[in-house]
Amino acid sequence: MEMRTVIVSLLLTCVCVSVCDSHVGNRSSELSLKSGGHSLVLFGILVNNRWTRPVPQTPQARPELILDAYPARVHENSPPNTLVLTITGYDNATGQPLEKLSMEDNPNTRYFKITPTGNLKWYLSTQRMMDKPENYTFQFRILGSYGGIVRDTEVKIIVSSENLYAPFFSMRLYKFVALRDSLDHGLDTLGAVSAKDMDIRGYNAIFRYFIFEPEASKYLKIDPENGQIGIISNFPDNMTSLAFNVTAIDSGSPIRSSSSQVYVEITDLAPPEIFCVSVEGTTARICWKDNTNGSAVDHYQLQFAINGQNVTSHPVGIVGKRDEVCTQVRAGKLQAGNRLKFTIKVFNKTHWSPESVERFVNITKDGLYGDCPKFSNCSVFQPCQNNGACRTEADLSYTCNCAAGWAGRNCTEVDKCTTNPCLNNAKCEFVSNNNFRCNCPPDFYGNLCQFHDKCSSNPCLNNGTCYKQPNGSFQCQCSEHFTGSVCENEVLCSPNPCENGGTCFAASGKVSCSCPTYYMGSKCNIPNICASNDPCENGRCSMYSDGTYSCTCDEGYRGVNCSEIDACHHNLCENNATCVENGSTTGCVCREGFYGDLCQFYDKCKDHPCENGGSCQSLPDGNFRCLCESGYSGRSCEEYDPCASGPCKYDGTCQKTGNSSFVCECVAEKYGPTCEYINGCKLNLCQNNASCTNTSSDGSVDCTCKEGYFGATCERFNPCDSSPCQSFGICQNLTNNGYICHCHSGYTGNQCQYQDKCLDNPCQNHGTCRSKNDSFHCDCKADFYGERCTKYKFCTAGKLCRNGANCDLVDGEVHQLKINGSSANVTNWYRCSCPDGFTGIHCDQEVRACDGDPCGTQGACQERGSSHICFCLDGTRRKTCVHDFCPAEDTAFDRTGRHHWPRTLAGVEVFLDCPYGNRKNSPNAFATRKCEADSKGKFQWQSPDTKDCVELSPAEADSRLHHLVSTTKDGNSLTSEKVASVTNDLENLAIFANDNEAIAKEMTTVISNLLDAREAVLIESDHKNHSSKRLVELLTEYADAVVTQNTSTIATDNINLLVVNISDKGDQDFTYRPTLFDNKTEETGVVLNVPKEVMKTSSQNSMKLQIITYRTSAFFIPDIPTPEEIVLKQRVLSATVQGVKIKNLSNPIHYVIPNIESDANHTCVYWEHNHWSTDGVRTLSTGDNETHCATSHLTSFAVMLDPTPTQMLPDSHERVLTYISYIGCAISIFGLAFTIVTYSMFRSLNRERSGKILLNMCVSMLLMNATFILMAETTRSDGMVLCTISAILLHYFLLTSLMWMCTEAVNMYQALIKVFTTYSSYFILKRCIVAWGAPLIVVGITMGINKLDNYRTKTDFCFISQANTIAFYAALLGPACVILVINTVVFTLVARVIMKPRFRGSIGKNEKEKVSPAQVRGAFTVMVLLGVTWVFGPVAIKESKIVFNYIFTILNSLQGFLIFVFRCLLNTEARSAWVLLIKTGTFKRRRGPIVSQHESCSKGGNESRGHLADSTVHTGRTTVNNSNENLNVTKNGGKYENGFQWKHGKNEGKLGHRSPALGNGKRHSDEYELRKEFDDLTKL
Repeated sequence: MEMRTVIVSLLLTCVCVSVCDSHVGNRSSELSLKSGGHSLVLFGILVNNRWTRPVPQTPQARPELILDAYPARVHENSPPNTLVLTITGYDNATGQPLEKLSMEDNPNTRYFKITPTGNLKWYLSTQRMMDKPENYTFQFRILGSYGGIVRDTEVKIIVSSENLYAPFFSMRLYKFVALRDSLDHGLDTLGAVSAKDMDIRGYNAIFRYFIFEPEASKYLKIDPENGQIGIISNFPDNMTSLAFNVTAIDSGSPIRSSSSQVYVEITDLAPPEIFCVSVEGTTARICWKDNTNGSAVDHYQLQFAINGQNVTSHPVGIVGKRDEVCTQVRAGKLQAGNRLKFTIKVFNKTHWSPESVERFVNITKDGLYGDCPKFSNCSVFQPCQNNGACRTEADLSYTCNCAAGWAGRNCTEVDKCTTNPCLNNAKCEFVSNNNFRCNCPPDFYGNLCQFHDKCSSNPCLNNGTCYKQPNGSFQCQCSEHFTGSVCENEVLCSPNPCENGGTCFAASGKVSCSCPTYYMGSKCNIPNICASNDPCENGRCSMYSDGTYSCTCDEGYRGVNCSEIDACHHNLCENNATCVENGSTTGCVCREGFYGDLCQFYDKCKDHPCENGGSCQSLPDGNFRCLCESGYSGRSCEEYDPCASGPCKYDGTCQKTGNSSFVCECVAEKYGPTCEYINGCKLNLCQNNASCTNTSSDGSVDCTCKEGYFGATCERFNPCDSSPCQSFGICQNLTNNGYICHCHSGYTGNQCQYQDKCLDNPCQNHGTCRSKNDSFHCDCKADFYGERCTKYKFCTAGKLCRNGANCDLVDGEVHQLKINGSSANVTNWYRCSCPDGFTGIHCDQEVRACDGDPCGTQGACQERGSSHICFCLDGTRRKTCVHDFCPAEDTAFDRTGRHHWPRTLAGVEVFLDCPYGNRKNSPNAFATRKCEADSKGKFQWQSPDTKDCVELSPAEADSRLHHLVSTTKDGNSLTSEKVASVTNDLENLAIFANDNEAIAKEMTTVISNLLDAREAVLIESDHKNHSSKRLVELLTEYADAVVTQNTSTIATDNINLLVVNISDKGDQDFTYRPTLFDNKTEETGVVLNVPKEVMKTSSQNSMKLQIITYRTSAFFIPDIPTPEEIVLKQRVLSATVQGVKIKNLSNPIHYVIPNIESDANHTCVYWEHNHWSTDGVRTLSTGDNETHCATSHLTSFAVMLDPTPTQMLPDSHERVLTYISYIGCAISIFGLAFTIVTYSMFRSLNRERSGKILLNMCVSMLLMNATFILMAETTRSDGMVLCTISAILLHYFLLTSLMWMCTEAVNMYQALIKVFTTYSSYFILKRCIVAWGAPLIVVGITMGINKLDNYRTKTDFCFISQANTIAFYAALLGPACVILVINTVVFTLVARVIMKPRFRGSIGKNEKEKVSPAQVRGAFTVMVLLGVTWVFGPVAIKESKIVFNYIFTILNSLQGFLIFVFRCLLNTEARSAWVLLIKTGTFKRRRGPIVSQHESCSKGGNESRGHLADSTVHTGRTTVNNSNENLNVTKNGGKYENGFQWKHGKNEGKLGHRSPALGNGKRHSDEYELRKEFDDLTKL
């Protein structure tokens, strides 16, 4: 149905278009309009060119209702007659307006009214002021009727905030250029306008674009969502320009709009239409065909952008007429997954053409895109280099006319023929890069034709043949019997005519031969068969001159070789028998009375030896046997047998005792001479252990029964005799073994053994109890179930889950319910599994598509039926405005080929062509893959769908590889295009190599063949298509996929691939010597030695060592190569342990590679980030024509408290951290040494507790830093003993340093937080025992466990081993964390005291100062002293490890230096002590100014306090003087007596307080010391 008009009103809120269906109560569906064969569904407004009433689908009348917004909005406090929405109503059979339109009677409808406007529309507006609050929702139904048929639809109106702003355009006037016949050239886009809405409410800021002018609507249309203006018709010949307005209308309440003018210039100048883009690295070369062949072109304007960003305009000038124009652009984002967009327009000195059709290039890799086959190679590639001229051939191929000194297809090969290197007038012929061939004239030869051919004069005599030599000389090959340099000497026996070692004798010009034993003849050429291998087995051999022989047989033998025996000749038959031959066998004819093979036996039956009628039978051994009559036996049947008649009865056994006597052996129950009597008791007739007595010989017995049994054989039993009924039940005998127990009330069971469980009525909710044995069963009432009827069938008893939700019963807590008016206790509950679109306990709440804010902060969400759409700030409409992407990926492949999936926006499905075509039933199918969110909301690639693509069979893959092997054999014929094409084919076929070793061998052979290509070809292909990296990845992928229990090897000319299962090789080193180019290099070739430590690196059950050796380095060309780096003849070795990162090996990996040039320098390097690097690789030696290499190690300060030592940092960061550690430790060692000297020399500094603690801490840290440097420079290769000692010392001094930091923290807590402490004797001695002794115990225990194994690390640095996790955490990380937690808490408390603002002015005033810089420095000093920065070590895990390791290393390696700065350089007392020593040569013994350094004391009951210098506590500007009897506070010369108390926290006291424990002879130094400590911290 063609649409030609715009259904819209400037006064309407255009939010959503929907169509009602025929069912009352259902929301209408989205409107889909058909135009030109394409479905056009627009959100918020119906937009098309011209409106005609819908063509009836069926003759039956059907009213239609269309709302222009769902939901609609009305703002708060809106006045009456405020338009809310427009309703379109018509009959779809006739197109007539509906006869009636009304609202249902509902309280919500009293706020609104419906007004007809004529035609097909009605307005719904307010009829009174809107007094409902924001977000209040009106919901009611509107009914329309036509011809007696009623149609209804739901209306939803939300009260919203007032729409304050109208959209505003970015420009007042937009100018565009349009081609007159645009559509004929595929130009259906004019340009775009842009507006913004400043309303903060998303629903008020949504707006749409419209063109209302009929003249403009004939030719143009606008996308209401993004303002894109499209061309729908060609412009007439008489039109040169077109001007019109574009209007933007928002969706708020009230509706607001604005307009901007558009001016279109109509031109006949067409832009280019055919394009080609060549992408290589960060450079793109864009080419196009000129429609006018350059006749009307002044220049072009290219505009391009990458991923829609950084739009760049690029002018392109031309000289002369050009059919093809190319320009080159550079951008940093031309890698796979990016999108290049560009347009081109033409300027003909007077007018511009419109921009060309917007072209998009989805970059998947380096290569060609667009209509490149239509362009010449000269334009696209500019292949001719070094000033070569490119000439385009008729088939668009090219030929390069190279400048002097250059040759090759692309003029990239040096032509040395230009220097005329050939001598003697020879002609030079170019062969390849730097290679040439000299075609020599007659009589000259050599590489340069430098040698004269001396054979031309035929110097060889006696028919000798002359051969020229490479050095210019000649050599004669003499004919038979001649020798000498020119064959001048005749020798008859030379060469020796006697064959087979015969000796030649010459006499009278003739020769004769003396033959060895096994040969004969004149030249010893006939083998003497009789002598070498006598063929006559039983005879004599005679030899003839023609080489034949004959045998004379011995007596009794015959045949050619006397191998046949004449059997009858010897006549072996006995007893005068006759020998008869039958073919190859013989036989004997016996005389009467004899038999046997040789007639050797006499027949004894002839003498009738058997008696008593016995029959005689001859035996094969010459004896006879008698077959006796019944009753007789013996050799001749001479004896009679009485047992023969079977006299014993009842299975008795007869035994003969004489010629006529016998004895019967009877069965158990029989007896008598012939077993004729029966013993009845032995038949066990008496049952149940009764006593048996025989009563006659016929088997009769008498049974005496046991108690409880009766009957003739005691077979009957009375079960009641054993009183089987329990609980006083009464027993009744029923059968021999059966009885019944009659139980008393309350008991049940067949023996009354069960108590009736139903007595307590366990069944709840009116269930009936049924007792069963020792249990019970409840018969529950309807809808109840369970063991005690405590569960209810919620899912079937009532429709609790609505809207088609699934109901599931779950166990839960006890609930008391009213069910059918009765109380019930249930122990289960129900759970509704809601279908899509519903939520809530009963699934009765409809889920809104915009719930959960799917659009994020970058867009506004609007519902569309059960779905939603996001209006994003970038002007696009998507399912989400979150700019998540799935990365480009080319690792997904199957038997349909390898697919290169580009970087894709979240929620987008990608369609790629099938590499081998589509299946027959899917002609338009693609390989598809979608970028979707997982369960955690993170976007990632879903599995590819390639079911519609053709799969390649293994046989087809093998055939294709066979073809590739044959087409790549000639390396010189390979081009960069061929290398790229083969690489693509191999990527598609690689999957078959994983399952078929033969295919894998062919794939490796093809890659090996590519290494024979010319260097320039490989470099060009790698730059354009990254073919080298892709080929290396193919080999690596195959090696990863190999499954082997031992080894798997593929050897080709240029590549050797080995995969070794090293799971069971952990006790020995592994050595690898590959074979390349059919040359085994066991001594001087490539050798790799992998230490056994590598085999133990992983805990995996199966580990593989993968080694690939390349004969050349052509696949490893740096991105920005220098001449030194491109050494394509060098071998490359790649070794990988699958799934394991090998670092910090105690025994490094060694490898040897042969040198390619004997006199050149050779350095060991490794391939990293597309360049060769020497980091981490050492060159051991380069002698003996081979280079020996090994790896190195790095160690940083952060290893000491590393909680995840197996999580390695990149080498670059390890290297930087190592340098920082060394520098920081060296500076700290200097600072700590100076601090130790200062605090050791001056009594004024070390007489107090803090000074003594600091002195011990500095000594410990100095030893720790020195040991760390020793550890860092010591490895296991330096000796296990030295390494273990370094590890133990570093462990000990690290713990002692942390302990002294903790001691400082405890002392500071007592000094500044607790304030008043009791006197402690031997203060520093106790702390030395703990701080130096406790770590000694920990280290001793760690050493004792496992016999020092905890310090025998497998890594390359000497420290406590992380292999024993328990030891590592218990002996190091655990104690360190406890100490750091204590120190951090103390630091927090002390920092609060230090940072508290100080009082100023007169005492009692409340005026406060701000925190001073001195206080900040004091807090930082405390942090350094307490080692709080060590916290960054244990928390350096996962993503934060790099950052925290840098913080940890910088601060803690410099901790010693910072202590020196704060406790020496910036400490007033330390500076004054050094000043006094330098000026006077005396040591300062007391704190305070230098002017008062004497002190006095008395031994009596009173104490002299000395001078001010010893007892002054500085606190900001206030000075507190400590005296015997009172507290004097002095400020600016004033004096206050007995009126000030030092107050801190919850403790307070006068500073003049004495400690009772000290008596009168010693002052309380603790308070004085702690105040001085506080003063030092805040004065820094």
